[in-house]
Amino acid sequence: MNFEIEDIVVCAMFLQREFSDEILSYTAEEIVKICESIIVEYEPYMNSLDEYLESEETRKFIEKII
Repeated sequence: MNFEIEDIVVCAMFLQREFSDEILSYTAEEIVKICESIIVEYEPYMNSLDEYLESEETRKFIEKII
């Protein structure tokens, strides 16, 4: 699946801000893969990507995969 680079950047910045300790050991390539795993479930018509990333459900998913 092709992802917009802007979405990957938004996700990576979110991970850095909210999960900085957890992602310190990951490479840039691994962070991109994590973001792709997160964004694949994002439905743009529902809400903004920021709102999606901030949701409790998404946070729980992120905690499971990192």
